[in-house]
Amino acid sequence: MKQAYWTCSGFADWIRGTAKPSADTAAGWAAWRRAAKAAHPWRYWLAEKGLDWVEEIVFWPANKWSNLRSYLLNRFVTRTHLLQADPKHVRYGGWCDFGDRLLPCIFDEFVRFVENEHGLDRLEISEDDNEYWEAVRRETAVLYWWWKTDRPNRAPADEKSLAFFVFLEEKYPDLDFLERQEALTPAEATKRRELWAEENEIEKRYFDEDTAMLKRLIDIRESLWS
Repeated sequence: MKQAYWTCSGFADWIRGTAKPSADTAAGWAAWRRAAKAAHPWRYWLAEKGLDWVEEIVFWPANKWSNLRSYLLNRFVTRTHLLQADPKHVRYGGWCDFGDRLLPCIFDEFVRFVENEHGLDRLEISEDDNEYWEAVRRETAVLYWWWKTDRPNRAPADEKSLAFFVFLEEKYPDLDFLERQEALTPAEATKRRELWAEENEIEKRYFDEDTAMLKRLIDIRESLWS
């Protein structure tokens, strides 16, 4: 919204008959308003309300265009109404359950916020930071780098299981999957169960880590603004 704040101009001071402070405390502003109204009631109204009204009329076309431009930008370019996952996490045109969309949609938008709005330089601790903002910057950096580097480099939960199944395919090349399971030796069957149990344990650990990091991001959401 375009606004020149005519009520804070020297012209407004002339109409009002009293100069407006450039800065003051809440109590100081209240005292000034009472004194200015008491000194020149109608002149105070003209300076504070009348000028505001005239300014709105003068800037009405510019403000309407600015509002339309902001709407089109937010709707079709920045699309701030969306939480959108990167296609490498949720493929365009494919199906992904809502529960599986939550993590990538939120964290991919978080990464875009840090890189495009927040700025990577603001992840660094500043000597002007108080204890609260220092903690927020550290947590923001931890979450950002976890999603960008730590999580993508986790070993696949089924890494050992897949290697074992490749071994079985090479040992029993003429059997299909079900026949292969029937042909396993007792030692191989035990190995298969152990690998499945280990895979399930790793998947649960990864799931719990994802949930914990998502909660940590939610906890600092009030501090994530441009």
